[in-house]
Amino acid sequence: MGIEKAKAKLRTIDQVVLACSVALLGNSIGQAVFATEQDATDTVNKLCDYVQSGGGYFDSAYKQLQSKRGGKGSDQPLGFYVGTDRFAFNSGYEKTDPRTQAEFAYALHDFIANHGGGIDNFHRYQKDKATKGDPYDKAHVRFDQQAKFAASWWQQNSAAFEKCLSKNNWIYDAILDGNDVYLTWDWATHSWAGTQQYPEWMEYELTHIAKKK
Repeated sequence: MGIEKAKAKLRTIDQVVLACSVALLGNSIGQAVFATEQDATDTVNKLCDYVQSGGGYFDSAYKQLQSKRGGKGSDQPLGFYVGTDRFAFNSGYEKTDPRTQAEFAYALHDFIANHGGGIDNFHRYQKDKATKGDPYDKAHVRFDQQAKFAASWWQQNSAAFEKCLSKNNWIYDAILDGNDVYLTWDWATHSWAGTQQYPEWMEYELTHIAKKK
């Protein structure tokens, strides 16, 4: 009888320990999720400021973005002005508020990175000797994949998109602008600044996307 009571007590202790472990794990996961969400919010805030601001430490970076994008403070309407691809947006996307544009730019970047694309993956492919193929090509997420993501995102986040008569044009404009905004901001405000490889990467990405590749 004493042995059975001891076993029951041990089972109770094990259950308490397990419950505490689960609670601690849940708390850790919750904190990690909160931290991730906070990081995302902070980045979106910075992107939004970057899109809107021409002052402070954003000044030189904003002017570079403005030269490719037009919009506020420019003599050109919001659009895409890279190389021989030069046109104003007229799908309705250009009328969305800067906050929404910043949120989409961040979400698109996150989608690209999670699908093997982006500058970080590009450098990883370059360093990995086992990687086969061109790192530029491997780190490029094709336009049709980005378009599927963009359509879903805008359907969930914009009533204006639902009313738009030319959703394909909206998606095209949004993908061009989202990549342009994020890549230029990332290069201008992070450790890539001053390196030649990042502008080359941006040019590769933007020219391919402009051609829907």
